[in-house]
Amino acid sequence: MANLLDRAQRALLAWQGFTSFHLTTSVGRLHVLEKRSRGELPTLVFLHGFSASSMMYGPLMRRLEPESRRILAIDLPGHGLSEVPSRGLDYLSMKNGMFEALDRLLAWNAPAVLIGNSMGGFAAVRYAVHRPERVRALVLISPGGAPMSKEGFASFLDTFRLRSQEDALDFIDKLFARPQRLRRIIARAVLKRPPERGVGRVDRCDATLGPAHPSRGPDPDFAGVVRMGRLGSDPPEGEP
Repeated sequence: MANLLDRAQRALLAWQGFTSFHLTTSVGRLHVLEKRSRGELPTLVFLHGFSASSMMYGPLMRRLEPESRRILAIDLPGHGLSEVPSRGLDYLSMKNGMFEALDRLLAWNAPAVLIGNSMGGFAAVRYAVHRPERVRALVLISPGGAPMSKEGFASFLDTFRLRSQEDALDFIDKLFARPQRLRRIIARAVLKRPPERGVGRVDRCDATLGPAHPSRGPDPDFAGVVRMGRLGSDPPEGEP
């Protein structure tokens, strides 16, 4: 069901004029969706979360398209229609692939709004700190990168280990603010859905989160954003 929904979303976006293409990076080819329009909003860039794809933003992109000059959505390495890095899916491959793609897609004199959910929010903050001239604003939806104890991190990972229909129902209930009429159907689809290519077992995602993942304390890039106060400011002296 989930793959069918993804195909339906892609068809709707294509019908609305979104183009689909791949960018070659040092970690493999990354899939990009793009639509240019005549709206007043600046370029909007959508970054998805772990084990998801750009299709999670399909309805939102279709709604915002008339209001924006340009919309971009990237499938991060090993996700969606992007290739799996030859070195495997780890922190460096995720970071390098995303940075290279955004560096080619975004202009320094036309900063964009980055919209990131979960791991996509974590990635958006990193890019904003290191490329402030290319980022006008951040929209962060439950971003990763907050400090978390080792026990809390283990509990967080366990949330994604769906062993039964009841586990899947609990997972769906945590995702939605209101009870869903089709929660049992959605839960069955989530339980049966294979992991995104390259993601593999959820207990391997520790390597993807990298050297500054939540169980090791606050991420310095998040602290940098707080200290800077606004994008476009110079970072504190001595920091990249």
